[in-house]
Amino acid sequence: MSNSKFLKMLALVLAFSLIAVGCGGGDDDSSSESSSDTTSASSEEEAPAAEEEAEEEAPAAEEEAQADEEEAEEEAQAGEDEAEEEAAAAE
Repeated sequence: MSNSKFLKMLALVLAFSLIAVGCGGGDDDSSSESSSDTTSASSEEEAPAAEEEAEEEAPAAEEEAQADEEEAEEEAQAGEDEAEEEAAAAE
């Protein structure tokens, strides 16, 4: 293989590599929080903090879901009470 042919193939492989990296689907949930200036060491330090935040958010989400359920039950009970009142008034 000649030198120029080798360089063309190398350039082609590198171009496809850059395209693959650019289009790669990384599931980085904290991309808005971290900047491109962070190093891997700071990423490792932030990882436990992210886990702690997730643990703190989980009970909050459970409490919110429970409050929503209670609110729905109260609304259903209020609807039943109104129906009973209307039935009593109709008699």
